[in-house]
Amino acid sequence: MAGMVQSSYYRTPTFEKKGNRPSKLAYQVGHGFVPQSAVVVAIKNILSHVFIDCGYRLMSAYLKRDGYLINHKKLYRIM
Repeated sequence: MAGMVQSSYYRTPTFEKKGNRPSKLAYQVGHGFVPQSAVVVAIKNILSHVFIDCGYRLMSAYLKRDGYLINHKKLYRIM
């Protein structure tokens, strides 16, 4: 009678962000799950070399070489 769909009438709004929250852990072979701060330290260590200037794609290759299993989208967020 009100001209609305029944599911819309009974819906209660949520005032949170949609989707999953990004994780705060990364996996390193041999150490298990490590905090995100360890990944940041590893990135800064790689970038401390004199002639290294790279983006997230090349950085993901360097981190995979060091044993981190990290998604490129997560690395893009960190960088």
